[in-house]
Amino acid sequence: MVMAMKSHPERVFPNDQQQALLDSARLRLLEEGELLRWNELIEREHYLHDATLVGEILRYVAVDEQGEWIALLGYSSASLHLRARDQWLGWTAEQCKRRRHLITQNSRFLILPHIRCPNLASRLLKLAGQRLEEDFPRVHGHPVVLVETFVDPDHHLGACYQAAAGPHRGMGSGRTRLLPKARPPEGAVGAAASPAGRRVAAGGADA
Repeated sequence: MVMAMKSHPERVFPNDQQQALLDSARLRLLEEGELLRWNELIEREHYLHDATLVGEILRYVAVDEQGEWIALLGYSSASLHLRARDQWLGWTAEQCKRRRHLITQNSRFLILPHIRCPNLASRLLKLAGQRLEEDFPRVHGHPVVLVETFVDPDHHLGACYQAAAGPHRGMGSGRTRLLPKARPPEGAVGAAASPAGRRVAAGGADA
């Protein structure tokens, strides 16, 4: 089922100060001793108010030129079953079992409330895609070729994922690895992480 997206507002262009932030923002893995702060911010400011991630996890913090935190991203293992994703990939049930580890889920994404900057979300998602290609093999021993996420249409348009090259949308009706509480239907968004990812997603050889 294709998700009907809300109409987009008029595009807002960054001013000089905001453009400087876009140009200087960088993404790094969470460092030792920072987990408590990361969790506290997610639990307080993210609309799910839950910092729990499961499976193969990577946590990132986005910083400005002075090293101050501006956003948080969390990645975890993909949903066990997600009809929209699995139909789009065209994988058999057996291929799904063998290749599910090649998918990661952007489970948390939070731009801190005091930050106001057009295009920052899509900029950070693009940076995250680049980091995942490098960090996932180093940390977890294998690449990822696809990123999935969920966008609650009552809270977000999901425009930043489309701008960051998310080619697919559908209503999520699958099972996640952990459901701490009931959640409304969300739009599943998938994006191939690389040209190799597109080949695997299309049914090529396992990585």
